[in-house]
Amino acid sequence: STLITVGEYQKRLGGAERELLQTSAATFLTPLRNFLEGDWRTISKERRLMENRRLDLDICKARLKKAKQAEAKAAAATAFQETRPRNCVLSASASALLSEEVDKAEHDLRVAQTEFDRQAEVTRLLLEGISSTH
Repeated sequence: STLITVGEYQKRLGGAERELLQTSAATFLTPLRNFLEGDWRTISKERRLMENRRLDLDICKARLKKAKQAEAKAAAATAFQETRPRNCVLSASASALLSEEVDKAEHDLRVAQTEFDRQAEVTRLLLEGISSTH
């Protein structure tokens, strides 16, 4: 009689354990696996893209800073060399090149900033999607 009672409780305990495993797999493990295989991959990819855009933006900022410094240095040198006509012509063409380089650097910076902002928005939306679905 005691062995029968222990056997019945063992059977009920085994059923409860099996139900726990099935429930936890269905409600936790499967959604976690789906998230890791789907959303997480997408978010990681977009995050890497955003990091690359940030690096591009940093490069453009540094290039613009160097171009502006070179332009300012050339402007100071031009003011010093204006006493000689030949140097004045050379300085004017160099100044025009530097000004063009600054304009290009500013344009590249605007493009990089736009791309970074767009990528940051995409990443932000994906991260907001996580909190609403998981």
